[in-house]
Amino acid sequence: MKWLHLSDLHFNPVQDGTDTNYLREKLKDFLIKKRVHVDKLFLTGDFRDASRQADSDENAKKAVQYILEISEIVGIVDYKNILCVPGNHDLDRYINNRQELICKTKRSYRTQEGTFENTSVLVEAFTFYKRVLNQLYGKEYTEHLFDVYKANPHRICLYNDCNIMMMNTELFAGEIVTTGDGGKHENDAGTIIVGSNYVLSSLFDVKQTGNPTIVLGHRGLELFEATERRKLLSVFKDNNVCMYLCGHSHDLWYEEYGEIPQITVGCIKEANGVKAGFTIGEFCSGSNIIKVTAFTWDNNNWSDYSHFSKDGSTLLFDIYQNGLLSGSNFPLTIKIVIDGRVRQFNCRVPENGMTFGVEHSTMISVGTGDLVCIIRNNQYSDLITYNHKFILSKAIWKVIGIDTTTPGVTKITCKRELKGSYDDLESGISGINQIAKFKIELFVPIDSIGLNQQLKFTPYLIRDIEHIKDAKLCVSIANESVLAFDGINITGLSLGETDITVYWDDDKDICETFHVVVVSEPVKNIFYRVYKHDIKFNSKSYYDFSVITCNDVYFGIEKYVNCELTDIDEAFNFHIVSVKDGTVIPVNPESNCEIKVKTSCLETGGKYLLTVSGESTIQVEFKGMALF
Repeated sequence: MKWLHLSDLHFNPVQDGTDTNYLREKLKDFLIKKRVHVDKLFLTGDFRDASRQADSDENAKKAVQYILEISEIVGIVDYKNILCVPGNHDLDRYINNRQELICKTKRSYRTQEGTFENTSVLVEAFTFYKRVLNQLYGKEYTEHLFDVYKANPHRICLYNDCNIMMMNTELFAGEIVTTGDGGKHENDAGTIIVGSNYVLSSLFDVKQTGNPTIVLGHRGLELFEATERRKLLSVFKDNNVCMYLCGHSHDLWYEEYGEIPQITVGCIKEANGVKAGFTIGEFCSGSNIIKVTAFTWDNNNWSDYSHFSKDGSTLLFDIYQNGLLSGSNFPLTIKIVIDGRVRQFNCRVPENGMTFGVEHSTMISVGTGDLVCIIRNNQYSDLITYNHKFILSKAIWKVIGIDTTTPGVTKITCKRELKGSYDDLESGISGINQIAKFKIELFVPIDSIGLNQQLKFTPYLIRDIEHIKDAKLCVSIANESVLAFDGINITGLSLGETDITVYWDDDKDICETFHVVVVSEPVKNIFYRVYKHDIKFNSKSYYDFSVITCNDVYFGIEKYVNCELTDIDEAFNFHIVSVKDGTVIPVNPESNCEIKVKTSCLETGGKYLLTVSGESTIQVEFKGMALF
């Protein structure tokens, strides 16, 4: 995925002046000259200058027209590939008693709960942002987006190699407070909150993809309330967030918070004390390398920003090496003997990258295999050569092709090597006396199964097949069934199961029966999560939670199949005991997957163990907490 990241357009061509208008036109020329072509355009807020521009459709239309001109230049045709978040200039700060609401909410907000009320009012304040989206996406889709924002103000999009989360950092922006001398000022710096539980919920929905997530926001993490920032960094770290992109500060720099890299881009405007700038980024899923190049406006020209990182204008960031992925994209390990020494490599096998089969001829049947393996580069990867061999998934592989064109990785193509008469089927030359005939008989009716090159058979058909005598028989009922090797799942055709009986041709009384299971459907990724639903605050939290001891709550379990919430058919049993003394806490079943608990039975500060058993068994610990 490749992107162009712009921020803080503050698009006001009538009042911006010659220098700014010239800068913007030169940006288009620069992108054309550089032949920039990207998959996504990221815009991180401040589409207008609220101090000098009205909240009007006309001003929104002008800003979007410039955005679309940029989009066309960089090759974006589908406007849904333009991903936006609002800035503090894109809202009405005084709509619907908003000042009173944000003042009250910011002071009552608890990061450990991470939710707040009146999200509808907070979202509807983004009137100019809504006008921009109306012009960009159309009113119908924009209305749908704002309905979604009212449930969770942070949206996330899934793509093949990377997820993009659009985090609204401006929900409580623009709070006006009165100072001791009667003056007024904005109370934003160090007070920004976003609702950590909303962020967690969005990220949890995509964590099972295993892909990294890039988060877009308007303000940098340095401007967040300290407790909220610490919680977000923890949530980011645990949920595969690999980078945070923002604007607002009208400056261009890179820094790290914890292990999360933050890239702040400048504005697209000429003014004293600001730095105009943007970045072009690229994520290479094959190597987990993020490459970001920064550009700035200097001496009436766009050029590389040489002070962006210690290495100049370009930053190369290996998210695997920096430990930003909780599940590495290189989960397998292979060992290759190079110059007499064993060298170890981390690798992965892409989907359908490992295949096994049997090739039949009139004289011999040969076990075969093909492998594509992506190796993460280290100091020894450039020493891998043709004919090097290694073991993976209980098979020996020989390197027959090497591709080093992708940064950070080496792609090798391999053929399976067969060793010995009992390594499936002998691949050497065999005499006729080593060939034995088998009759394969299907005892269980199965429609349209594949055998020998995917031939179609009717039930109970008997077929003679020749194999090498004394070799271990390996019969594939379907080339597209599930094969599981070292966690690699190759799924395909749905076939069922059958019995296969093998008769020796020279002795009709000697036979051997094999029971073959072929999955009835592709492997499902099924997982469960326990939740607590707080009635008083109408909030839902998962796993690590406390329970207000003067408030009844629901405990329940949710089932997900391939990341989709699914109905639970079988009843689950819920059991709560005190960790301290084993006291059993009474529970009231509400459904087959939810109970109600009177928390007056809980001890303030006491620890309790909830066990949920049924289709799966899960245990979580929670604490009884007083309401202060």
